[in-house]
This record gives sequence, C-alpha cells and structure tokens, in this order.
Amino acid sequence: MKIVHIINNLGDGGAERTLVNLVTYSKSQDIKYIIISLEKENHYSQYLKERNIEVHYFNFSKSIFNNIFEFIKIFKLIKQLKPNITHSWLYYSDLINSIISKINKTKSIWSIRGMEVYSDSNNLIHKLTIKILSFLAKKVPSKIISCSERAAESFIKIGYPKEIVVIPNGYDFKKFNNDKKRKYYSKKNVFVIGNVGRFHPHKDHANLVHAINILKQLTNKNFKLVLIGRNIDHNNTELIDLIKKLNLIKNVDLLGKKNNIEDYYAKFDLFVLSSFTEGFPNVILEAMASGVPCVSTNVGDVPLIIGETGKIVPVNDPILLANAILEMMESSRLVDFGAMAQKRVSERFTIEKMIDEYENIYKSC
Repeated sequence: MKIVHIINNLGDGGAERTLVNLVTYSKSQDIKYIIISLEKENHYSQYLKERNIEVHYFNFSKSIFNNIFEFIKIFKLIKQLKPNITHSWLYYSDLINSIISKINKTKSIWSIRGMEVYSDSNNLIHKLTIKILSFLAKKVPSKIISCSERAAESFIKIGYPKEIVVIPNGYDFKKFNNDKKRKYYSKKNVFVIGNVGRFHPHKDHANLVHAINILKQLTNKNFKLVLIGRNIDHNNTELIDLIKKLNLIKNVDLLGKKNNIEDYYAKFDLFVLSSFTEGFPNVILEAMASGVPCVSTNVGDVPLIIGETGKIVPVNDPILLANAILEMMESSRLVDFGAMAQKRVSERFTIEKMIDEYENIYKSC
C-alpha cells in the first residue's frame, strides 16, 4: 500500500510533528509513505532525509500564477506515483488533495487541526478556502481525522460530517522524562515556570505576562518565567515592551526557539499554557511526559489530557491564572502531581497507539 501525504510545509508545528512521527516510527512492512510539501525545505527536512523518507518539495507562494504551475506539477507527480490513498494535512493541502483525488478518482483522507476555524477573519483566501472545504467535506474525503474532540465539534458546526474520526497525538515518551532533571538556576529557591510556543495571538502570551505580574504581588517566593519559542526573544518589541511596562525584566527570560526542547521541560517546576485557542496542544503532553505538572486555560482537549493532575482556568483571565499558578507553587503535592501527569500520558498517548489507529484507517478505506 502506498500513502502519499500532502502538507503545507515541514515546519515545527503540531501537524508537521504528527506526520513526521507517523512516517518515521511506523514499523509496517505493508505501507510505503511519501510526503509532498507545498513549500521548500524546512525544520524537519534533514531529519526525514536522514531516515530515508521520500519527500518532494514544491514552491507555493503568494503568486496565483506560480501556484497554478506548482499545482500542475503536483498533479502530474501524484498521477505518476499512483498512491492508494492521498492524505492531506491543513486547509490548503486538503483543498489540493480534494481537487486531485476527485479528478483521479482516488481515495483521500483529510486531517484537520485546531479549533480556530474562522480565526483569520481578515484573510479572505483563508475564509474562502474553509467555505469550499465545508462544502466538499461530505462529498470528497473517504475519512476526516481530527486530533481533538473539541476541534471535531467545531468543524461539524460549519458543515463537516459528523463521522469525524478522532485520533489523539502520540508521543515518543522516551525523549521526555525527568530522570535527568536539572535546575534551571543553581539557586534551589528559584521556582521555574515554563511556557513553550511560538509568538502568535492564539498563544496569548500577554495573558501569561499579566498573570505573572499579578503573581509577583501575591507571593514573596523567588520565581522565573521562562518563555521558549519562535520569535520569543529580545527582538520582539511587542513582548519586551509589555515586560518592561510591568517591571518584570528580572522575572522573565526569553530564550527563543530551541531544538533540544526536551532538555528544557526537565528544568521546569511548573508548565503554564495561556492560549486563547488550541486543539490538542503537544506542549502539554510533552511537559507532563517530563513529569512537570501543568496549569492551562480551558482550550481544546486540554481538560481531557490533564485530568486531575493540574489546574484548568478560563481563557483570558490573568487573575484566575495567577491564582492557579500560586496554588500549584504552594502545593505540598507538586511532585506527586508531576508523577501523576507522567503516568497519565504514558498510558494514554503513546506513539504506537496513534500509528496503529492511522494505519487501521488506511487499511479499512
């Protein structure tokens, strides 16, 4: 069986990571995976090359004429590859998959991610694409897969079929553990609060920074907020200005993007997700797999992931977020919560379980 995956790019996002895990950890002798990236080489390109995964790169851009030319090249490639199934990830790839599979009369699968269905309200192309996909969703794909129960519900509301299959993300938990836990600071009395995520309105870093400002007024404990992610550095004037305005320079470290992120999870005492919207956030599971308890806003499937091992607060409420952080900081059971979190994800969200579910769908189509 030959499965061709179509994805916007191979950057460091959640969909990209799930696809890469699927094709590199699969032990199936019956399935050959091929990837088509609409854009040039990116974050996972070298990793895939080292593992001998066949990847074809294209050069989609903002130019309509260029994209028509690139689409024709993809169409010809897929016709040549003769896949049993084309499986697309994210909106634009779903649209391309729909057109090509309809013309070729081949089976297709869509993967949908996140819950921000109409979040890019100023992007007319984005909105039009979703409108078209909502119309095609009941007519073209053999299956639609979501990584999140709540995300599936949000897509059903705009016209997607009710039979969306939910497959939670799976992880290689051997990389994320607290056996080699090291303090971020040499001083033992510094409590380290971690957050990992690119700088984007959906991540609502402002909510977290305001919560830290409130926390500073609630406790005399020595603490640091460590922010990691793309564009989370001192070149980010919007973030720096807010931190300076609230006089938090000594309380916040901006580390930017890190490739060895598992080493940093192990240094956190508490992980905090302050997002306004999410589907199935990888960072929560990675933190929990590292034995780090979590405080999170009530987004996506986070309540199902965290369970009783951490705290959930409403979105965009820095006061409640600050109080939840303080409660965890002062809890005598903090280490127990971390152990419970690690046990919970290691039992429910293994990479083997995820791969089995995807490959069972391929074989049943």
